[in-house]
Amino acid sequence: MDIKSMINVENLKKLVTRREVLVVLLVLFLFFAFYSVKLLGVSSTVTTQSVLGKYTQEGEL
Repeated sequence: MDIKSMINVENLKKLVTRREVLVVLLVLFLFFAFYSVKLLGVSSTVTTQSVLGKYTQEGEL
């Protein structure tokens, strides 16, 4: 068998149908969407430890 007969469009269409491709793409999309939401929700607040100023009197910086 040569390479052209192995990589034939008709053989690929028989192996993979349109519905299977859509299902795989949907599963991958949901997988990445879930983890992107999960990773974005982890660090939604940013804390800083820099000194902004000192109190000289109560209520003033």
